[in-house]
Order: sequence, then structure tokens, then C-alpha cells
Amino acid sequence: MFMKTKPYCLAAVVSTAVFLVGAPAFAGKSPQADAFKTELKSVAVPEMGAKAAQLVAQAKADARESTAEAVVAAAVELKPVAALSVVSAVARENPDVAPAVAARAAPALSK
Repeated sequence: MFMKTKPYCLAAVVSTAVFLVGAPAFAGKSPQADAFKTELKSVAVPEMGAKAAQLVAQAKADARESTAEAVVAAAVELKPVAALSVVSAVARENPDVAPAVAARAAPALSK
């Protein structure tokens, strides 16, 4: 019995390992994130929070949370010191996505 299921178990272990190792390499690598970085590079650091909140507010309702996470990730990657102002501005203007953006920026704030 074990000999029949051994190839399937091995395939499951290998595919899980490939996913766990490869997934972080693609995290945050999207054309959407690049577009947000371009938008945020054009503003000064004190204005980055307002611009991020504006970008999130312009998103469609069904994509607002993922957009907010991508905007915050782009802002934190560009200027980590602006993370707190970006998160607070996005949360103030878009309270429905506040938990998601806070969770996304928490690792940067703890450094």
C-alpha cells in the first residue's frame, strides 16, 4: 500500500517546498506596485501620506484592500521613515482598509 502512495507523497512534499521557497521571491513584484512607486516618487516625503490615501480612494471598492496594501508596501519600500504617516493617512481617509494597511506596514514600523 505504501509503495503506491509514495510517489504522491513525494510530489506533495516537493511542490510544497517549492511554493514556500519561491513565493516570497514574487511578493510585491507586480506592475501595480511599480506604478504606485512611480506615483509616490513624484511627491515629497511629507506629502506621501496624502498621495497614498488618494491612490487608495481612487481604487474600486472591490479592489480597495489589495490596492491599499500595495500602496503602503510601495511607500514603505521607497521611504521607510514615512511608513507611520502613510498608514495613518490611508487609514484616516479609508477606514475600511485600516487593519490591512497596519498589518502590512507593521514589520517596517518595528525595525
